[in-house]
Amino acid sequence: MAVRANYIVTTGSGRTVTAAGAVRMIPAHAWHRMRTGSGTVTRWRIEEDHQLAKQSTGLDAGQVIRWKSWHRWTAICLLAYIYLAVAVAVQRRQDAGSDLDAGLIPITVPELLRLLRDTVIPPPRRDRPHRLHWSAWRRCHQHRARQAHQRWNAYAETTPGTFSSSDFAGQWSRAQKFR
Repeated sequence: MAVRANYIVTTGSGRTVTAAGAVRMIPAHAWHRMRTGSGTVTRWRIEEDHQLAKQSTGLDAGQVIRWKSWHRWTAICLLAYIYLAVAVAVQRRQDAGSDLDAGLIPITVPELLRLLRDTVIPPPRRDRPHRLHWSAWRRCHQHRARQAHQRWNAYAETTPGTFSSSDFAGQWSRAQKFR
């Protein structure tokens, strides 16, 4: 519930109570953990892609004052992101045909960008084996994080609701202190 605890609501019977009071009216066994649906996941993915495009190609770093220059900057940044996205797709297709270690996630745009930057702007260690080692290390840890996230989602879908209304009201009041 995304309302203040003292927000007045009207129940189905016409009675008016505060939001916190309405939460207390719901029996503890009636609370269930539910997913928000695929629409939220799709929107989240689109927002992630947009944020990634801004960060990886400098779309958010352009300092322009005219409409034409803004269009040019945006077009150049999006073309660069398209190049990176296509390069990642090609690399993933090549990796799918090979016997790539199952403990790594597929290459991502940020990872490809790191590898490309290392060829132009050398890090403290320039040798290719070192860069590839750290690329594999990051991708391995990202793979483990993804597995943990998937296990949590599977747990959240199968665990019966054990969340009581008093727990929710307590957490709600604590959360309001920090708003």
